[in-house]
Amino acid sequence: MEWRPSFGGLGKPNVSLIQIAVKEEVFILDLLQGDFLQNGDEEEEKGPLLVRLIKELFSCPTVTKLGYGMHGDFQSLDNTHTAFRGVKLCNVIDLCEVHKQIQSCRGRVRAPGGPVDVLENSPSEEVIRQPEKGLSLLVKDVLGKPLDKTEQLSNWDKRPLREDQITYAAADAYCLLEVYEALLNSPEKFGLKPDFHKLPKCKQQPQPKMDRSPEKKPATPKQKLKTLTDETKSGPSNKSLSPKEFSVICDNMLQGLGRYLRCLGIDVLMLGNDDDHRRAAEIARRDGRVILTCGLPYQTLRSQIGEGRCFNVDCSEKARQQAIKVLKHFNVRVTLSDVFSRCQVGFLPV
Repeated sequence: MEWRPSFGGLGKPNVSLIQIAVKEEVFILDLLQGDFLQNGDEEEEKGPLLVRLIKELFSCPTVTKLGYGMHGDFQSLDNTHTAFRGVKLCNVIDLCEVHKQIQSCRGRVRAPGGPVDVLENSPSEEVIRQPEKGLSLLVKDVLGKPLDKTEQLSNWDKRPLREDQITYAAADAYCLLEVYEALLNSPEKFGLKPDFHKLPKCKQQPQPKMDRSPEKKPATPKQKLKTLTDETKSGPSNKSLSPKEFSVICDNMLQGLGRYLRCLGIDVLMLGNDDDHRRAAEIARRDGRVILTCGLPYQTLRSQIGEGRCFNVDCSEKARQQAIKVLKHFNVRVTLSDVFSRCQVGFLPV
């Protein structure tokens, strides 16, 4: 599935395309052009045609379905149309999980070593150079050549679609068939068991187990906000944070900074051009985020959320220099494995 990347904007993306590949053919369903989500006169009580197709396909026990990181796809599909919610999955193989097994056997599961000063010691053009990862890396590991992901973050809502976009969308789905066939033919070559592909007849999505042990509950956003506020007030902390532990919301004047931080693996939301500055305070309190702002709004927002959770950015500097100061102030350490870790289709919480 493809959707327009929002680069950390508020809200969830709606699916623009659904690609279904079989041997010899790829079907590209354009949700923005056709009437896929419209009810037919004769089948109105059963829901839109595309919804019925997807539900029947993914619940069918006799058809094996392949995907990569399918959880994110279905989250976006849920947001596109309410009728998609509650799709039952049967005989589905997520090759992302298989890829983790392959990497584990080869000893390649995230071993970046200690923190690396990717901002201080590297030219900016090297920082914004995306390494192979995700589906592209799986294709390279199995077939010997990476998948061209140039069009991954293009505007999938703009019509007409360019030929390069259509080619990418088709290849993105079809490559899974070739990868799966190669794994089936020689599973031992990739450190897999011969029956790695076998699943229960109809495996539903696992439900979270209730843990009744009296363990400490995870901190709420408000508790996280208060903790970090207290730490910041008491002076610099010796404990460094990873990008995954640091989340921000950028004022609408700092969208360049927001995009740069997201390229470094930080969870970033950004206000739109028409959003009121006060909305940043509401979201920061709700999610436990740090507000990045500048100028007059800083005084207002700081009074609403506290100085330790509101950082005044120098608007005269370029995004890279702004990012360095933000990371130093909050003691966030970026490693090479963090770079572009959120800049993939489906990255918005995503």
